[in-house]
Amino acid sequence: MANVQPARITPAGHWQVNGAISVTPPRAMPGASLDAARAIDDELSGNPSAEELEAVGEAATAALVQPPSGDGHVALSYGVNRRLELGARIGPTNAGAGFRLQWLRRSPGIYGVIGARALIGFNDFPVERFADEVRIESFRRYDFAFPLHLGYSGRVVHLWAGPQLMVSRFSSDVAICLDDADVCRQEAMVGTSGRATYLTGQMGIALGKRRFWIAFELNISRLRINADVDLRMGTRRIITNHQQSGRVITPSLGFIAWF
Repeated sequence: MANVQPARITPAGHWQVNGAISVTPPRAMPGASLDAARAIDDELSGNPSAEELEAVGEAATAALVQPPSGDGHVALSYGVNRRLELGARIGPTNAGAGFRLQWLRRSPGIYGVIGARALIGFNDFPVERFADEVRIESFRRYDFAFPLHLGYSGRVVHLWAGPQLMVSRFSSDVAICLDDADVCRQEAMVGTSGRATYLTGQMGIALGKRRFWIAFELNISRLRINADVDLRMGTRRIITNHQQSGRVITPSLGFIAWF
């Protein structure tokens, strides 16, 4: 999750508006997720084996949790005092709120900040665009992010870098058609629930003047997924545990403004 915020919190009594457009390209783990989604149709047959059903469930889980994607957000923050900032954000895939604490403040312009944010996801990756026989019944996701940044802030430039831990809880139900008729006569249901953990290195720069800056941030994450997959087809039921890990790279371009 991109932040696009300097290590200095919003000055006391002022507002900050920031926004960004983020892109997660189909490389590393997102690329593998996309390939797995495209391969779902090839894994299906009228009477799939347990191994085929398990592969389909794992592919659907990975594609929903971390697909290649484009995203964005707009955030509003308020400086309560010299140490505390409250904020909220909304975007096309999630919305939430959080706070940041200024634990380090040194002249000339050296800052440290720690924060916490909770978001509710309300959109999912359209797996059905890449797998004709798949239909998403439901998808729920909750993200909890904890950034820790050090940086420099001046009138012209902001620089920041540091780690962010994000833990996501998710669950989904996906229906998969097992025949090629115009009307599906046999379906398998795939239910997943689990946790995704992102350990991210974030670094950013913003250039501007006085109270408005154009910003760039790069996020490089190590992602681990641990999910229980429940596959149901008629009287057959298979419960498995799916674990996957990989790298996710997300650059963001945005702006920061203080009022």
